[in-house]
Amino acid sequence: RLANVIPHMNGRCLDIGAGDNMLINLYKKQFGDDRDNPAFESVGLDIEDWGGGCMIVENCKKLPFEDNSFDTVCFIACINHIPERIEALKETMRILKPGGKVIITMIGKFIGEIGHAIWWYSEDKHRDVHEEELMGMDSSQILQLLKEAGFEDIDEQGFVYNLNRLYIAKKDAA
Repeated sequence: RLANVIPHMNGRCLDIGAGDNMLINLYKKQFGDDRDNPAFESVGLDIEDWGGGCMIVENCKKLPFEDNSFDTVCFIACINHIPERIEALKETMRILKPGGKVIITMIGKFIGEIGHAIWWYSEDKHRDVHEEELMGMDSSQILQLLKEAGFEDIDEQGFVYNLNRLYIAKKDAA
């Protein structure tokens, strides 16, 4: 997933559901020691502390950032695990700069339910599941959420034998 996402990231990024903060760390690494690059102001955010130095929040209903403060916001294999997913995407619209983009990866519902049943709760990643979490989401569900949040310019691509989907939606530049 990360190899498919990083080429689309730019500027200051927020990774929601960042887990151990691997995406942000890999993103920053490509800029070496150039601390003036806005990538170094990127942030990982999660509701659980997985030991990666992420900002911890209670939920994604109200993100603790100024309007128009990020160039890219990522939801890597996690929007299905966010009960308040529409609020999170509306907050994404608020904190994205004009012309900024949201990047989502998601596995389909059928494969997601099978996969989660097999490998989801390893001992090191165990946590309670909220009743509104889903184990995967189909393309129509993701596209509907993005449109409901106000995104119109949406690109969708398949990867890993089209079992995963990559969605890139832009906030209007005006």
